[in-house]
Amino acid sequence: IDVVGVAAGAYVCSVRVLGNSGSGSWEGVVNGVNYVAANGRTGDVANMSLGGSGSNATLEKAIQDAAAKGVR
Repeated sequence: IDVVGVAAGAYVCSVRVLGNSGSGSWEGVVNGVNYVAANGRTGDVANMSLGGSGSNATLEKAIQDAAAKGVR
C-alpha cells in the first residue's frame, strides 16, 4: 500500500487522561501533558477535547512547559 492519510510519517502517542465514564481530574490532564512533554518529539502536536469550568494554573504551566519543549 502506498502512503495513506495526511500525515503518513506522524507519530501518535495516545495518552488516556479520563476514565471510562468520561470524567477525570485536572491532575490527570496535567500528568498526560507532562507525559507527552517528556516522551514526545519536537514538533509533535498534542490534541485534547476537554470540558470543565474555571482555570488551573498547574495545567497552564504544564502546557507552557510542553510548548517550550517543542510540543504544539
